[in-house]
Amino acid sequence: KKPSNAFGGPAMSKEFEEWCKMHLEKLAGSPDTTLVEFLMTVDSEAEIREHLYTYLGKSDEVKEFASGFLQHKNFQRKKTHTVKQKSTSTHHQNTPTKPKPSPSIASAGSFGILGVQSQSSSAPTDTTPGKKKRNRNRRRKKR
Repeated sequence: KKPSNAFGGPAMSKEFEEWCKMHLEKLAGSPDTTLVEFLMTVDSEAEIREHLYTYLGKSDEVKEFASGFLQHKNFQRKKTHTVKQKSTSTHHQNTPTKPKPSPSIASAGSFGILGVQSQSSSAPTDTTPGKKKRNRNRRRKKR
């Protein structure tokens, strides 16, 4: 299992963390890395920039930090991905694995919110249409 941060995102390398602390000290007056640890869980570059501008302002220094952060994050992701590829066996590890849904998505699915069955049910699903299924569909149409 790969290391993660407090938000469940990938852990930053020591160099990346030190780089962030140095810049955050200058920009925010504190080397607290809580914001950047959260940003490690965000995939959208535009969203990362927006969070940084919201919390640190939209100065040229913050814009430079945002660009540098994104470069470091992308470099770390590529570096980790490359190391992972080199260390895996070609026989067993090339089989794609099914990603696990987040707990909120899994629970939403179990309540029918997403229109899918929960994967946690071990009982086989009856695919033949029945009275219960038709009644449930009628209720949905009335809403």
